[in-house]
Amino acid sequence: EKIIKDSKSISGEEWHLLYDVWPCDIRGKILLNLDTFSYKVNAGSYIVIWNRDTSFYYGCTDKRYKNYFLSEPWDGKEEK
Repeated sequence: EKIIKDSKSISGEEWHLLYDVWPCDIRGKILLNLDTFSYKVNAGSYIVIWNRDTSFYYGCTDKRYKNYFLSEPWDGKEEK
């Protein structure tokens, strides 16, 4: 719950370009505004929340949660 609350909204383009997609995630269901949504927290530091009509993407860049993910989003700095 804390990871989702502390993540920031990202666009589909940001998700596609900056986040790794790992075959490792946690899935579940949540209730938002009396509507049921599915969610996925992926090891690539992103979260997707969706229902039949809508999808929301969130990126977790908070260093407090770094150890919960396998990779961080690309920050534009060159790798050494």
